[in-house]
Amino acid sequence: MEGTRICVDSRPVPVKVHEEDEPERITEELPVTGWVAYSKYSYKDEAMAGVRVFARGKIVAQTRDFDIGTGFTGEYKMRSYVVGEIHANWLDDADDLIRSDRQGIIWTSERGEALQQWGVTLLKELASGSETNVRNKVWEEFLERSRLQERLQRALPNDPDLRDAIQRAAKSLVRSVDREQVRRNDDFVERVVRMAFAVGPHRTLLQTLDEVATLAADTLEPVIALFEKASVVEMYSLGQVARERVDAIETLKKLIGSASTEEGQLQQLIESAPWILYPDWTPLTRNQPLKSLRTAFEAWHQRTKGEGIVTTSIGSAKRPDFVMLSYARCIEIVEIKRPDHALTDDEYKRAFDYRSAVIDFLQENTELSNSFPRVRLTIVCDKLTLRNRVYAGSIEKDGDIDRRTWAIVLHDTMQAHQDFLSRVDELQGPLPPLSAREEDKDISGQE
Repeated sequence: MEGTRICVDSRPVPVKVHEEDEPERITEELPVTGWVAYSKYSYKDEAMAGVRVFARGKIVAQTRDFDIGTGFTGEYKMRSYVVGEIHANWLDDADDLIRSDRQGIIWTSERGEALQQWGVTLLKELASGSETNVRNKVWEEFLERSRLQERLQRALPNDPDLRDAIQRAAKSLVRSVDREQVRRNDDFVERVVRMAFAVGPHRTLLQTLDEVATLAADTLEPVIALFEKASVVEMYSLGQVARERVDAIETLKKLIGSASTEEGQLQQLIESAPWILYPDWTPLTRNQPLKSLRTAFEAWHQRTKGEGIVTTSIGSAKRPDFVMLSYARCIEIVEIKRPDHALTDDEYKRAFDYRSAVIDFLQENTELSNSFPRVRLTIVCDKLTLRNRVYAGSIEKDGDIDRRTWAIVLHDTMQAHQDFLSRVDELQGPLPPLSAREEDKDISGQE
């Protein structure tokens, strides 16, 4: 990698001694030649990485990092990129420092320890000095693979300030990313682009509002112009949120259109995107005590009912009994069935009992019920085979029990989000997609 090479020809290895009652002193300086640097790309094969040590033209050792410690600048990237060769003929002198199998150095010897400490100092210097170069290379790779500048120009041809804000947001997002992740993961590159398009406008919005607050003008025209710009920026940022929601809706389409879809897949999707069921749900409406309530309720259910229960699909190895969500100060008990499934009496009773258990739990824990005064049951299934008329009647008459088919869920959420997205597209235009690319080349240049 350009700008990272360090030549060691004029950097001898100092051998230091520290005798009792005397300061540390250098007894000799051992000559070395060679270099260390960062490779252009990180090495996947450890046999190819690290520094090779030679004595009299023959390799005598290979070290990944001279057994360097942790906590230094550029630590992570250094171990992925460092490469070099060090020639130290004195390793093969009469006082032989090379193992008998000729496959390594006796590092515990006085000279071996001196070489190791010298190498640690050298690699710390390499890592610190190369950090900027690595970041620049990652950014250049990202720009090339994402075609960000071209896409910005097409999406925002008349707003250079917003283009710059989005580009700076993208640069911050890839600041500490490994280059290989950028080179070989189009999904990651696309996520960064989408995130930059969502985050970048916020900085411009804040700067614009700050200008409005400090502007001293005799007329309203400059203020109105700035507020108009703020409105466009805010709509653009919201458009990215809507676009991500529509992507999730496409996932929902695929899941409910496949006979092989499992309940667990739908549970995870609904829990990670509650707005699919409740289109006006936002992170601002999410009630933070929900996680604590879930944990407390599961423990209460085990203690009082003698039955373990799982109420979340996220971070759990076991399939949840139901998904617990919060919405508009309500606890939502969401019973999800796979597409084309017909709900039975036993399944309905089990879901109804879960809701009753949550109500009982909240009545015993009034400090939680103040945050969640209402408990609702939402059942998502395509068909009903209820023979119990009381069960069927409660679905129709109880205002806290709601049953929807997957077709209705998809229609309602598509309607809510596609309408919004189409209005935003009128302002910002579609974001050009990533284009097909040639196959990546590995470090040797081969296909």
